[in-house]
Amino acid sequence: LSHPYLRAHNRMWKEFALAFNGNITNGEEIKKEMLNCGRDYYLKTDGDTELMRIFFARELGSLDRKPSQKDYVTIIREFAEKFDGAYCLMFLNAVGELLLVRDPLGIHPLFYAIHQDTLVAASEDSAIRALGIDEIQEVEPGSIVYCHGDKVSVHRFAPRQRTKMCIFEHIYFMNAASTFGGRSVQRARVHLGRNLARDEQIADVSNMVTGPVPGTAIGMCDGYQHGIFDERGQYLPRYDALVKVNESRSFIADFSFLPRDQIIRNKFDLTPDYLRSREWMLIDDSIVRGSTSRQLFKYVRQVCKAKKIHMRSAAAPIRFPCFYGINMPTLQELIASNHKSVEQIRHCLLYTSPSPRDRTRSRMPSSA
Repeated sequence: LSHPYLRAHNRMWKEFALAFNGNITNGEEIKKEMLNCGRDYYLKTDGDTELMRIFFARELGSLDRKPSQKDYVTIIREFAEKFDGAYCLMFLNAVGELLLVRDPLGIHPLFYAIHQDTLVAASEDSAIRALGIDEIQEVEPGSIVYCHGDKVSVHRFAPRQRTKMCIFEHIYFMNAASTFGGRSVQRARVHLGRNLARDEQIADVSNMVTGPVPGTAIGMCDGYQHGIFDERGQYLPRYDALVKVNESRSFIADFSFLPRDQIIRNKFDLTPDYLRSREWMLIDDSIVRGSTSRQLFKYVRQVCKAKKIHMRSAAAPIRFPCFYGINMPTLQELIASNHKSVEQIRHCLLYTSPSPRDRTRSRMPSSA
């Protein structure tokens, strides 16, 4: 589904566009309630956004006048009580009223800036900064930013509480130049790499190199490489032997028509001279299911003839599924589920053959 989702109406304040980022966890319950209300509704899509469009259309339809700012706060408060999950919303009606809404837990990011006579909003501050705008604000969790003409105001629809930001925004999703929760994404990734290096003890790095799985692991590899040195005080050299050749993201894209080994070859190229007869310390941002890591090992062995391949994951083990916008696999598919040890995960990656499903298709997240 391409956003924004449009709702047409002859009254301007009832015609609106809705854009959404996140995931509604009780969507099926809301769908059943809407379809069983006796009003002959039907749904054109399976997405959460259509359910939201119907909700806002109903709420606006119940008013006999153009809603005030107070009315919008009430509508969003009722929305938050009905829709459970992670959401960042942008609502724009034909009158020109714009609402920016972020869920009370602040799971995903939402930013805005006012520049001259324009309000700009995006899910990452780096996208706004690319327009030459530097004064950027983050929409607070549980709040609404209302804009109409030259009037901009902020309203709270939910009480303040402890935020629960999605860690995968820092690990994987966001641009390295962005910030989230007041923290630089790149600095967070470098810090993860440094933490990873604390557990390493390498006697001799003379025949070893390190390198990232681009692009999110680049900062993690920087932190790792600057924290590693052997007993002689020699630092581990870094070479970007793995090169990303396109910007596709196997985590979220639909590659159902390609085998997974072809996905890897379409996404990455290699510079074998850096790795031949050497040990390669490969730094990845995360290992979720392990199927991509498995194919990556195979690809590197075939092309580069590396002496050994070591893999390090900067993220903590992903032991449980996520239902708030990441769409991680079921518990049974997570390679670190059931509290597997690092050795057990290593054995799974090195010696377990991919399932038929892995060889044919996957829409579940992998190790990027």
